[in-house]
Amino acid sequence: MPAAPSVIPEIIPVITLPEVVFFPHSLLPLHIFEPRYQAMLKDVLATNGLMAVSQLDPRATPEDPAEPPCPFTCVGAIKAYVYNPDGTANIVLHGLTRARVIDIARERPYRLIRVAPVPEQSSGTDKNLETLSRALLNLLTRARAATSEIPPEALEHIEHSQDDPAALADTIGAYIVNDVSLRRSLLECPNTSIRLQRLRRYLRSHVLELEFEKKLRGGLPEDGIGLN
Repeated sequence: MPAAPSVIPEIIPVITLPEVVFFPHSLLPLHIFEPRYQAMLKDVLATNGLMAVSQLDPRATPEDPAEPPCPFTCVGAIKAYVYNPDGTANIVLHGLTRARVIDIARERPYRLIRVAPVPEQSSGTDKNLETLSRALLNLLTRARAATSEIPPEALEHIEHSQDDPAALADTIGAYIVNDVSLRRSLLECPNTSIRLQRLRRYLRSHVLELEFEKKLRGGLPEDGIGLN
């Protein structure tokens, strides 16, 4: 498989899935079983290894044959793949960049979309980004103390991103946030400092819930709940 190019092509294959929001800097495992996506995978592996994953527009109905994608997607590179005896395949995508969906370039034999990569932005200083990042990591430490439900591999990816505020925001969004609407709003926001602020608000509320639940189970002292 060729190395991923530094420039994202204007037209790229896409898989559209309900409830799936794919982030830059994250890993996404996929099981490829539909014939159209099997054909896509064969072509992607023979060319640049790039494909996008888009969330199905939540306004679409189950009967909607068009499978409209959300306005933003993430372009990723295939990091690993294995073919199964039945012709299906398991792949792992590494998210490269968020992108705006311009239009659908082709439908068959699989969908191609025209995209415009969205560069990272920031309205904060380096010190401000560092402060926000540190606050998120502190909240994540508290979450780990209150629950064992955070997978070790998620913590490993986040740890590797802790020195890059943009990557930190995307990995926490990918591995910690379960709310699909919030995940989509994070993907649609190219501004690092705004994403960090949204995540801080989310984690504050989430950590308080986890700590309250643990306190009810007798796992925290009376003064063990507070906001940073």
